[in-house]
Amino acid sequence: GKKKNLGIQEIVKRQNGAKYINAIGGQKLYLKEDFASQGIDLTFLKSESTLPTTSILDILFRYSKEQIKEELKKYTLI
Repeated sequence: GKKKNLGIQEIVKRQNGAKYINAIGGQKLYLKEDFASQGIDLTFLKSESTLPTTSILDILFRYSKEQIKEELKKYTLI
């Protein structure tokens, strides 16, 4: 909720950030307006990728550089 928003916003500010990218599931938790009121642009990462999403390390070790480059084209910010 609101407290979690404030914690993330504080981290972004401490790092002199102006943008925060969250996984698409965060749309249920965070409002762009709450972040915008703190001068932070909130976007969500949407994927059409079919790779398993266990972890980035798993993907890096399991797939070739070419496959990963192609998969990255399937991500968009909304």
